[in-house]
Amino acid sequence: MNVRYRKSENIVTRRIAEQTILVPVTANVAELNSIYMLNEVGTRVWGLIDRENTLDQLVETITKEYEIGPGEATSSILEFVNSLCDANLIAAESGTADGTTEL
Repeated sequence: MNVRYRKSENIVTRRIAEQTILVPVTANVAELNSIYMLNEVGTRVWGLIDRENTLDQLVETITKEYEIGPGEATSSILEFVNSLCDANLIAAESGTADGTTEL
């Protein structure tokens, strides 16, 4: 899949051991209602989200680094990135024929 993801600019991240904490930053402290904790694999996927890696590349990297098959990796990563999109922590971009991306 040619989908790439970009991280929101309004997030503070901190890595502690094998986990990453994501804190959305808003102008109004009253709007701060969620802090996200990523496990080791989630932290690795988060690190791979850089506007360069496609979804297929994320799956390929995770299957090489962890003992997981491509089908299960695809399903799990899709579920994970969709939840990040739903929380407005990342946004999906699609590749175009000329190599540019569009939102």
